[in-house]
Amino acid sequence: MSLLEVVQSTRFSNSEVQVHRAAVETAACTMSANLGKRPIEVLSSSDLRIAFTQIDKTFLAGSVEELIKTSRDSINFRLSRRMTSSGGSTTTRTLNRENSQMRYDIAIAGTLIHQTYASSKQATVCGVACETMLSALLRVMEHEMLHLIEMMLWNESSCAQARFKSMANRIFGHTTSSHRLLTAQQAAHEQHGLRVGDQVMFELVGIRYAGTINRIQRRATVLVESDRGEPYSDGRRYAKYYVPLNLLRRA
Repeated sequence: MSLLEVVQSTRFSNSEVQVHRAAVETAACTMSANLGKRPIEVLSSSDLRIAFTQIDKTFLAGSVEELIKTSRDSINFRLSRRMTSSGGSTTTRTLNRENSQMRYDIAIAGTLIHQTYASSKQATVCGVACETMLSALLRVMEHEMLHLIEMMLWNESSCAQARFKSMANRIFGHTTSSHRLLTAQQAAHEQHGLRVGDQVMFELVGIRYAGTINRIQRRATVLVESDRGEPYSDGRRYAKYYVPLNLLRRA
């Protein structure tokens, strides 16, 4: 069957979904030493490709990769450190306008998933409770695969629309489209007691600085008042410092 026929006709019961998930996890752990570890310590783009392939084979009879192959499109996988709230993203661009050749990119927020389980949290991804990092990773990949399928078949995708929600529920047993992972801001508060707006102190090369946390990602952006800094709307000038969270102390 074609990919369109597969996604339109597939409907798994809850028990079938559970069996398929177990089969995907077993196959992924067998094929990747990284994915087989508890907890997962390192992830690579090849691990993401393995996860993608096993989900496609088990749930969709390999029809996604078959369409990519026959249409001569390409797909790329990468881990993103910049994503601070979303578990993943899927984008597309045209490689060759003459034959409509496309390239699809699936990015997974590896840092976001890691920091969630580093804090001993159980993530809820797409309405599914995920006790392990691997389970969360696979649920995020399932969600991104649906975006990919919609882009390939209908040239647009939205997880807020009925078509996406129907496929997500019928094929993967998803009940929502949200990823309840631990954001960088939440991790900073839980692990270091820090929030945006906090007054903090830190040392660099033996010099002590005091400032305000303006933003939190992998590191905190701290604004320190300085005559040589950039002007801000409050009429003062601030220099920006990007400081690891473990080096900050509340003032």
